[in-house]
Amino acid sequence: MYILMLFSIIYFNTYSIICKNNIMTIKMNMQEIQIEYCNLKNVYIENKKIRIFFKKRDNYSLIILYKAPNGNISTIQLPLMFLNKNHLNKFLKNFILKSKKSNNVIKAQRYQLKRLLIKTALFIIIWLIIIITVII
Repeated sequence: MYILMLFSIIYFNTYSIICKNNIMTIKMNMQEIQIEYCNLKNVYIENKKIRIFFKKRDNYSLIILYKAPNGNISTIQLPLMFLNKNHLNKFLKNFILKSKKSNNVIKAQRYQLKRLLIKTALFIIIWLIIIITVII
């Protein structure tokens, strides 16, 4: 079962990004997403601290914010687990990099944090209700 899980994780986390003159093509699993550079809003690397067996580890992801054909801003989050550092630097040289965070990124991060806090609070409240009903 662990071998099956390992192969499925590796397969479903593979992707390729091809940057051409006017368009960026992302191939993930059986999908192909084409994004014009004028529709790109932001490309950045996110660093999250995660716990694996009580140890904190750095988990890096490449986040691509772009304007979808329906007018909404969409997000693609790509893992950087097995990516070679040279390939990453070569990809990032295709873009003009800024060291500041844009307002869209800050809003998206705050929204994700609020969702996480609400889910955690609901989880704790439900468990407290269950514990109280068992005790009474």
